[in-house]
Amino acid sequence: LLEDKLEQLTTIYKDTPPSTTREVDSMQKTIANIMDLRVEINEKIDEFVDLQREIMHVIDKVPNSKYRSILTYRYLTFLEWESIALKMRYTTNHVHRLHRKALDVVEKLI
Repeated sequence: LLEDKLEQLTTIYKDTPPSTTREVDSMQKTIANIMDLRVEINEKIDEFVDLQREIMHVIDKVPNSKYRSILTYRYLTFLEWESIALKMRYTTNHVHRLHRKALDVVEKLI
């Protein structure tokens, strides 16, 4: 929706003769800034996806399925410790202990 509006505004302003009016200049600058930010956001999303892929590859190498589950819940689905504990039917303290052990395994893998 935002992209459609930006495209409409960009087309309108491209076809409009240059003006010295501050309002038009301000609008053009705003549109240019929004388009630059959109590019920057897309680059950050790409970086995030690449990082997630790397994390997934490391987690997949962990031999213990409980450790993999905890790491996946925490670092790929961003669950809080309490939610992980509920899903796995463990106490939060036990999840923390398993997480420490999982990180030890990851450290040896990388």
